[in-house]
Amino acid sequence: MSQRIIHLLQDDHAPKLSVLVGSDNNIIALASVLGLHFKMPGYANDDPPIGGALGIELWRDHADGKQYVRVFYQAQSLVQLRVLQPSGQQSLPAAITLHLTDCSDDHKGLCPLETIISPLRKIAALAR
Repeated sequence: MSQRIIHLLQDDHAPKLSVLVGSDNNIIALASVLGLHFKMPGYANDDPPIGGALGIELWRDHADGKQYVRVFYQAQSLVQLRVLQPSGQQSLPAAITLHLTDCSDDHKGLCPLETIISPLRKIAALAR
């Protein structure tokens, strides 16, 4: 999966949206590789809620051409799950920005692209 994420982040012709599907274990493994920690309301530390999503957004500064990433976790709250409340304008899922370990935060959660590529390359090399 690491190699696929690297490819998607570096390919100028990659789709605007890519969805990779996995289990809680995939999310925990990826978060561990990237040094990410999260706590969603009502859950234990680093416990991915049912149906949650780990997202990686790619941003480009048009002034200098540099690329940045923002990593986030999003999931329905426990209350939304208990009452089977559909997501919509009035009931958006909870979302938190995650901070990469080797990134000096600019208060928007944006980090240079290489901050995420480097640990992904290391784990991809080990998988070979």
